[in-house]
Amino acid sequence: MTGKYYEELNIGSEFVTRSRTITETDVVLYSGFSWDHNPEHTDVEFARDSAFGERIAHMLLSLVFANGLSASTAILRGTARGYLGMTWRTLQVCRIGDTLRVKETILEKKESPKPEVGIVKIGIEVINQRGEVVSQGDRTMLVAHKPREGVTEQPWEFVFSLETQAQ
Repeated sequence: MTGKYYEELNIGSEFVTRSRTITETDVVLYSGFSWDHNPEHTDVEFARDSAFGERIAHMLLSLVFANGLSASTAILRGTARGYLGMTWRTLQVCRIGDTLRVKETILEKKESPKPEVGIVKIGIEVINQRGEVVSQGDRTMLVAHKPREGVTEQPWEFVFSLETQAQ
């Protein structure tokens, strides 16, 4: 399956992913590979007496979920040519048992100095089972133009740049 080319993405178009529930296994695995073993994530007794009354998922776990759920839509599969940056804000905590989905919206499009690609800014909202936005941000991508007839596409080196912005 080929994703959408620059010309096929329209400002205002929305894409909603399937949903996925945060499990205890997700929180335990994230604690392990991130080395974030803070007790609000890992200690039932500590968390019971915290402001949240229970263990909560790591703040960046919603970003990890957003990335995976977004990839599952295949909107840019095979057409993404570079990752130029992102912003991200966490608006509220996620708990074990919360079910998340992602809504992506095409916010901006502009031509790139490279004629083979355009620049697309995509808004991202992570939404829980109650319809509340728990985190949001945007990412800016290089997206391939539709191949011109008779022109063989050149191999690309994927570009990656990560900038986060505190809100």
